[in-house]
Amino acid sequence: MSLNVDNLSRYQAEFAKHLVEERYGVLSVKSYLADLRDYYKWANAKASRPNSRLSNKNQLSAYFSQRALQQYFEQCEKDCSHATIKRRFAGLCRFLKYAVTKRWLDRRLFDFLQNLADKYLQALKNNENLVERFISDLAKKETSKNSLRGYRTDISEFLVIN
Repeated sequence: MSLNVDNLSRYQAEFAKHLVEERYGVLSVKSYLADLRDYYKWANAKASRPNSRLSNKNQLSAYFSQRALQQYFEQCEKDCSHATIKRRFAGLCRFLKYAVTKRWLDRRLFDFLQNLADKYLQALKNNENLVERFISDLAKKETSKNSLRGYRTDISEFLVIN
């Protein structure tokens, strides 16, 4: 059983109303809701598989667990750009923070996702700093701008793949 459309719409509508009241821009609201829908879609697909650990109860809490969030972002790392992953972390963190205030979900889940996001973003920042130092060293050796651009692209793609 999946989280039914009525329940999903209710959670999304309340979350969207909250974002508007907090003066988030239209594009931010659309992005956060898209990220939430993407997670629901992933969770529904996972819950429908045999032997899934996600509950088949028709409740929001059935779709959010530490393990599920970890697996979701592991899948995102395989399928999404760094920018998309950053946005999905932001969107889901924002939703979970709101869900905690509404008592829909437990605070520990938000804390877990926040820690997961911090670790991921720190690793990403370290990789970006490493790439920039490498490019800077090459620039000091008077490497052409086209070569520098190619190196930056190649290394960044390699870091996304691994």
